[in-house]
Amino acid sequence: MLSKVGWQPPDSSGVLVHGGSLANLTALLAARARAFPSAWEQGTPAEAVILVPAGTHVSVARAASILGLGSRAVHPLPCDDLGRTRGERVAEAIELQHRAGRRVMAVIANACAPTTGLYDPLEAMATACRDKRVWLHVDAAHGGSALLVPELRTLLRGIEQADSVTWDAHKMLRTSTLAAAVLIRRSEDLHHALRQSADYLFFNDARTGPDLMHCTVEGSKAELGLKIFLNLAWRGEQGLAAYVHGRHQAARTLWRMVSARNTFEALSEPESNLVCFRYADGNDPHSEVRHIAIRDRLMGQGTFHLASSLVRNRRWWRATVMSPASDQAIFTQLLDTLEIAYQEASY
Repeated sequence: MLSKVGWQPPDSSGVLVHGGSLANLTALLAARARAFPSAWEQGTPAEAVILVPAGTHVSVARAASILGLGSRAVHPLPCDDLGRTRGERVAEAIELQHRAGRRVMAVIANACAPTTGLYDPLEAMATACRDKRVWLHVDAAHGGSALLVPELRTLLRGIEQADSVTWDAHKMLRTSTLAAAVLIRRSEDLHHALRQSADYLFFNDARTGPDLMHCTVEGSKAELGLKIFLNLAWRGEQGLAAYVHGRHQAARTLWRMVSARNTFEALSEPESNLVCFRYADGNDPHSEVRHIAIRDRLMGQGTFHLASSLVRNRRWWRATVMSPASDQAIFTQLLDTLEIAYQEASY
């Protein structure tokens, strides 16, 4: 995973944890150690802030509170109307925080955004963070697997310039939950993230192999690497790449089908295997209630599992095309079912 990002051990390193939330927390611990080396003993300074784009995963605000910053320390980055960071304005956003007496501990980039499946401009964001000497963390929990597909790697151009990356194997690498990687460009930053001594755990005994207790919030944990290894051994890298590419293509098929029906509207052309769309109901005052109720109805029936996003102050259904069995016939059934459900709904 390090090599796919563009890094190599021992200069770079990483650790597997139980989920992207812990991966994001670990990365922000490393960012805090870089920005505020005494924070482990003295606490996080009140002036520390984190800059995030729209639709950032909820775990980032949670991590901010766990780190003692409070969720109020999470400030928005300038974004376009689809929630993608405006890369050319990141440096300005950092400078505005500094002028206000605050210090940017980290900037978060979405790759891809949980709400829309769209990618932030990593290269432009990395340039700004490097110039301002600010930590850049790329939350690629869902979208990092595009690195396996040559045609999709351009979505993550610039990721090698980040300081840390979250990449979930249980999202698009067909590994069972939970198995997530936090990858750190400079190995020493990972080891500085958790500065703790415990004479019953840590010894100067030159034990062989890596001691992961120094690198993760977790103490004991499952053999996460074994799950990933067995999956990779069974399918091969080419097999995993074919799956990722196939699900991206299937999502585009769904998007084209949505766009071909006057009864629906799509949020945007998909960049991943996530498709946001809604019923084209104009100014129906009950629109949001209907969309949520229909989603809940389908899930309650066990027919289709749709998520939901709020973008441009409008409610959208979000289809995450994960199953290899999801094809054009399934998409037709989904859209037909949604049309009938919306026409039958009365609120």
